[in-house]
Amino acid sequence: MFPNLHRSEELCFRISPNPPKKKTNFSEDHILDHYEEIIRSSQTPISLTKSTTLVNHDSATVTQIFSDNKSKEMMKHRDNERQRRQEMAALHASLRSLLPLELIKGKRSISDHINEGANYIKQLQMKIKELDAKRDALKRYNYLSNGNIIIGPSSTTDNDHHGGASSSSVLCQDNLIRVQPWSGGLEIVISSTGDASALPMSKILQVILEEGLSVVSCISTKVNGILLHTIKAEVFDNLDIHSGSLLSY
Repeated sequence: MFPNLHRSEELCFRISPNPPKKKTNFSEDHILDHYEEIIRSSQTPISLTKSTTLVNHDSATVTQIFSDNKSKEMMKHRDNERQRRQEMAALHASLRSLLPLELIKGKRSISDHINEGANYIKQLQMKIKELDAKRDALKRYNYLSNGNIIIGPSSTTDNDHHGGASSSSVLCQDNLIRVQPWSGGLEIVISSTGDASALPMSKILQVILEEGLSVVSCISTKVNGILLHTIKAEVFDNLDIHSGSLLSY
């Protein structure tokens, strides 16, 4: 049917049933090598990425722990500071309640209140010393019963239980002088809590003799830190001496 085609322009395609082995092997080796390179190149970034991720994770963990510790220290410091301020406020309120209003009037700072408190303590100490001195003075003049001897900070006139005679006493500085009747005359009792030289015995005896009395006995004793002088004087019949006249000296 197509004679011309077969003669002049015949196209033939031949497919070899057995292709060259060498070329095939080269292509396969080349493909395998290329595949291994791809695998190696792909594995290296993966391992680096994993290491970098682990390092970043550890660093973030350490940073978080450090931040937590710092936060705990700050919270502890704030709590301690809050407690200290509360204690200071309580002490300040207690100090204000103890100080008189005239001392803290117009003064609000804690330093001013502390200074006023120190001054107030000094004032109280001085008052305490004064009260101690007064207490000791009163103790010296406590009433003491010792026979007919009565010692006390008073100036009185009492009736004697035996004969209706009078008994007088007078306080002179640290010396209490009491004159009372005695069966043979007068009994003079001198209680001295201060210096003995302030009222010497020689002066007392001189006054008694000037009044015309005769000293019978003179006894000096010390009772509870108080020096007692008991003088008994005899009165003559023609003399009329009131006990109060001796106290005028």
